[in-house]
Amino acid sequence: MQKSINKLGLTQDERAITYIDNSGRTRVGEIRQFDPIDGHIVVYQGFDEPNTIEFLYDSETEVWRGVGEFAGYILNVNQKLIEVPLTKTVDTDSSAKAETVSRFPS
Repeated sequence: MQKSINKLGLTQDERAITYIDNSGRTRVGEIRQFDPIDGHIVVYQGFDEPNTIEFLYDSETEVWRGVGEFAGYILNVNQKLIEVPLTKTVDTDSSAKAETVSRFPS
């Protein structure tokens, strides 16, 4: 049987993840949305209300952390499957002032 791949580029087995809640229990969820630019993952879990939990990537500790009422939740995700979100960098090779270049010769 061929594994189906969704819009996230993950198979059903790869979408299944675990997270740790505030009480330290490991729970199971499914990745429903992933935004590598913002570092945002929405996990669906059908056992409790509300059914979705949002996680943001903490680049200092390199951990996915729950937000809002889910602060303290930690997402256990395989970094080989989910890419690390983009980080802002400053281009040091460019000048501080823009230089205008004419497309037409004088």
